[in-house]
Amino acid sequence: MIGVRLQALSATPPFAAACRAALYGLVPGRPSPAASWLRWGPFDREVLAALDRAELFAALGGADPAAAPGAAVHTAAALLAGPAALGDPAALRAELATGSGRAEAAGQLLAAIAFLTPRADGPVPPDAGARPAAAAGLWRAALAAGLPPWPAQAASRTLASTRTCGCP
Repeated sequence: MIGVRLQALSATPPFAAACRAALYGLVPGRPSPAASWLRWGPFDREVLAALDRAELFAALGGADPAAAPGAAVHTAAALLAGPAALGDPAALRAELATGSGRAEAAGQLLAAIAFLTPRADGPVPPDAGARPAAAAGLWRAALAAGLPPWPAQAASRTLASTRTCGCP
C-alpha cells in the first residue's frame, strides 16, 4: 500500500532521504514501494526521477515482468510531458541503446509512448495537444540514436498489460 502513495512520502524530504533505498529500490523479484508504485501508483514526475535509472531500465527491459508495463507508461508520460524529465535526453538515449535487455527496454518505452499519444483521426484532449509532436520527436531521436530492434511479439503484451480499465 505504501507504493501506491509513494508521492506522499516523497513530499517529506527528511523521511524520503533517510529511507531512500527502501522506498525507491527496484530489485527484480522483490517487492518494494517503488515496484508497487510502478504497477498501481498515479504518475508523479518527482517519484520517477528519484528512481535509480539503471534499475528503472532493468525494469523496463523485463527484469521484473510485473513492473515493466508500469515502468514504461510512467517513463513515457514523463518524457511526453518534457523530454528532459529524466535528465539529459541524449544521455538517456545512449543509456537505452547499450547493455543487456536494452532492446526490450527501448521497445517497451516506444510502445508506451505510442499508446499515450492521441490518435490523429479523432479529437485530441486539451491537456494532450503537445503529445503528438513530443512523441514524434522522441521516435525520431530513438531512430537517430540507433536503438536496437525490438521483438515484435512483445508489443501486444505491453499494450494489453497497460490497460487497467478492463478495456479489450
